[in-house]
Amino acid sequence: MRIVTIVFIILLLTSPCFPVDAGDEDFKIKNINLDKLTTRLFVSKLSSLLGNDIRGIWMMQRNDDDKVRDESSNSNTGTLSGGLAWTDVYKTNWAYKAILNGTTDYIDLGDSDDFSFVGAGDLDHAFSIVSLVYFDNVNLNQGILTKYNTNDHFYEYYFEKISSGRLNFLIGNPISGSVDISQIYESSGSVSFGWNFVVATYDGRGISLGVANLGMKMYHNGRLVSVLSSDSGYTGQVNTTTNCFIGAHEVSTGAFNFLDGDIAFSALVGTELSQQQITRIYELVRGIYDI
Repeated sequence: MRIVTIVFIILLLTSPCFPVDAGDEDFKIKNINLDKLTTRLFVSKLSSLLGNDIRGIWMMQRNDDDKVRDESSNSNTGTLSGGLAWTDVYKTNWAYKAILNGTTDYIDLGDSDDFSFVGAGDLDHAFSIVSLVYFDNVNLNQGILTKYNTNDHFYEYYFEKISSGRLNFLIGNPISGSVDISQIYESSGSVSFGWNFVVATYDGRGISLGVANLGMKMYHNGRLVSVLSSDSGYTGQVNTTTNCFIGAHEVSTGAFNFLDGDIAFSALVGTELSQQQITRIYELVRGIYDI
């Protein structure tokens, strides 16, 4: 039994993806619950693919409190908010997903310097947002991962789905009570009902280029998407005190675009992920979730 267990774990760690058939949820290997074991293995492989400068990895794994653990070493713990509870988290294949109601539910990550990407000189700090989301409604504006408050002029970035199933990625900076932004949005919608693996990346060259959107990209299910862009005098990232949210975009104080659907995991990284990294992460994700 010991040899079989060791071989099974090695196969999980070395294979490009995990088996999809969950089997018995209560099945255990030497008293280790398979869900928790698989989560640890998944996080280990995901971390290796994300590379250096991981700012946070948030898996929707059940806990004994209202906290969403940061699986990175940064301890940027999130909090279930707006009525979201672990009773709204259900198992899918080998992993869990949080079901957000589209009207009040979200995850509040708080504020941390890890969530800001101010660079040096004429460069911002590169960063990437990674998330696996299930959309029940593709026509509403819905926040995926954001650090942006319109009313208080705390503009850093947001990644969301806008109308007609299109992705939208924006970075900004508050200047004298106004905002200078640079953004990209899909020229046509790629997001569909069901699971969507989405990534936004920024190479940090916005200030030197004068137009940050030249260094911004979005990916859907592992593929680079075609985008349109706009810019209004972007001059660089700032470190604000606004909170970072999963599943919500605060468009004004107390007013949100909430995610109507499910969240499996989100990650924030202080580098620009490459096409190769994103493709490999997508292959890993497909082994866990039905996409």
